[in-house]
Amino acid sequence: MSSDDIFNKENIENYLNYFAIEYKQLNGGKNPLKIILVGGASVLLNYNFRKSTNDIDYSNPTLPFIEDAIEKTAKKFNIGNEES
Repeated sequence: MSSDDIFNKENIENYLNYFAIEYKQLNGGKNPLKIILVGGASVLLNYNFRKSTNDIDYSNPTLPFIEDAIEKTAKKFNIGNEES
C-alpha cells in the first residue's frame, strides 16, 4: 500500500486485529494494551458519514514491543510508514 492509498472500515479492522495478535505474541500477553482511536480512524469505525482516511494516528506509550508490532503489521500489509 502506498502513502496515496486509503484506509477504510474493513481494512482498518483487519490491521488492528493483526496488530493485536502480533503485540500479544511479542510480549507474551504480559502488558495489556488499550487502543484508543482518534481522528479519521475513529470516525470511520463509529459513524457512517465518512468512507476512508489517509492514516491511523496513535500515541506511543512506553510499553515494550509496541513499535515492533506496528512494524510487523505495516510490513505484512505493505503499509507505508511515513511520519507526519
